[in-house]
Amino acid sequence: MVRPTVARIDLRALSSNYRAVVDAVTSESARRRAAPPGVIAVVKANAYGHGATQVARVLEQAGASLLACADIEEGTALRAAGIQAEILVFGALSVSDLDGVFDGRLTPTISTPGAASAVQAAAARYRQRVRYHLKIDTGMNRLGFRFDNLSRTLPDLLASPNL
Repeated sequence: MVRPTVARIDLRALSSNYRAVVDAVTSESARRRAAPPGVIAVVKANAYGHGATQVARVLEQAGASLLACADIEEGTALRAAGIQAEILVFGALSVSDLDGVFDGRLTPTISTPGAASAVQAAAARYRQRVRYHLKIDTGMNRLGFRFDNLSRTLPDLLASPNL
C-alpha cells in the first residue's frame, strides 16, 4: 500500500527560522568585525513543494530582500503573485527567454561568456543596466565560468556597459 506524503508548513516557524538565520549570521559577522553576508531565501521548485507564493510572501515579510528561483517562469509567477523582493534566477538562461528577465525585473545568473554576451545585448536593447549573479565553477565541472580561466574570461564581462 502506497501512503501519500503530506507536508504541513508552519509559516510562523518559517518566518522565525529565517530571522534566526539572519540574526546568527549578523552576530557572527559583528563578532568578527566583518560585514555580514547576505542571505538568499531559496524558493525554487515551488519552494521545494511547499508553495512558492506563500513561502516567498512570508519570507519577504520577515525581511528577505533576495529570493531565488530556478528559472524565469518561476520568477515571473512570483512577480505575478505580488512579490516585490529582488528575485535571482539560479538556472541557465535561454537566449529566447531573456525578455522575461526584463519584464519580470529578475536578476539573471551569468554562467558562461555566451550568456554574458546575450544578457549584455538584451540589456542594451532595453537600455538598462542589469545586476547579475556570477556563477563560477570551482571544481564540480557542472556550471559556471571556469575558475582557472577567469583572468581570460572576466575582463570582457566586467567591461560590459550594461551589466
